[in-house]
Amino acid sequence: MFPPGPFAIAKLPAPVDRVWQIPGSKSITNRALVLAALADGTTRLEGVLESDDTRYMQQALLELGIEVRKLSATTLEISGGRQRLRAPNKPLFVGNSGTTVRFLTALACLVDGPVTLVGDEAMAKRPIQDLASGLTQLGVKIECPSGCPPLTVYGGKLPGGRSLGRSCKRGFAANCPVVLNFRWQPT
Repeated sequence: MFPPGPFAIAKLPAPVDRVWQIPGSKSITNRALVLAALADGTTRLEGVLESDDTRYMQQALLELGIEVRKLSATTLEISGGRQRLRAPNKPLFVGNSGTTVRFLTALACLVDGPVTLVGDEAMAKRPIQDLASGLTQLGVKIECPSGCPPLTVYGGKLPGGRSLGRSCKRGFAANCPVVLNFRWQPT
């Protein structure tokens, strides 16, 4: 139970001049990894979270042709750029990481060739049909027979110039804006 208010808050004698280290986040780390993978050149990420989800993302990026180097427990260096992306030799394992499977599905649209994403038993029960349908509306070929992983994305040419239907859900919109900026456009 809270005491009755109002509460008196003492004025600080000076502005706060402090840097706080916040704990790492798997979601933010995976987003930063995708952005670094798409950025030309070398990107240094500090404060990354070490977790199963972020390890799956790092391994998948390696298999897609992106260099990922661990400099310390919380610092990574990524050499990226769209020109580095290549189809992997085997399916990419995402465990039960929702952020990894969603971001890699979008990223796979830029890879010239098939990219298959597989997960563990729990992942095979997690719906991803909204994302697959949204990307299909944009002209990407995706095989996702059950509506849940595994799925295969046949990327390389994301044509642009198409609109999403009203059935597209917010989960799709949250996963694709960065990748859609790299769509293929004829010259």
